Amino acid sequence: MSLYRYVRGREQLLEGVIALLLGRLTSNLDDELAEHWQGFLQDVAHKVRQIAIDHPHAFPLVATRHPAAPWLRPPLRSVEVVDMFLRTLLGHGFTDAQAVDAYRAFSSFLLGQLLLESAVRGAETGPVEEPLDCLLYTSDAADDMQCV
Repeated sequence: MSLYRYVRGREQLLEGVIALLLGRLTSNLDDELAEHWQGFLQDVAHKVRQIAIDHPHAFPLVATRHPAAPWLRPPLRSVEVVDMFLRTLLGHGFTDAQAVDAYRAFSSFLLGQLLLESAVRGAETGPVEEPLDCLLYTSDAADDMQCV
């Protein structure tokens, strides 16, 4: 209970965990050192993967929590990281549309791969909501419905 002297509730606590994890990513990335855009993407992927390896039970939070801005995609939930990502690609000759498409494809692939890897390491990656008892039934008759 003393924890709630510092945070207002569970949501703020979870957002703090995500901010701490992604703060490490932001501080470790340097777009000025990227000679090639491929090297920059590899650096981002390796550093995000290291977060997933170091914190496999916390990493699914990065993937499932709603970002502050609806257009931000996990795991690159930080405006600073997305800005650096897009700026680097634009600096290497990408058009605006190509940079956004690359961001979407890269973040989607990376998220899927790292969630699988986190699950292998024991993280719970299922839905946060309570599952429904039954979604499919064998009959339309109300008195003869059986769970499939």
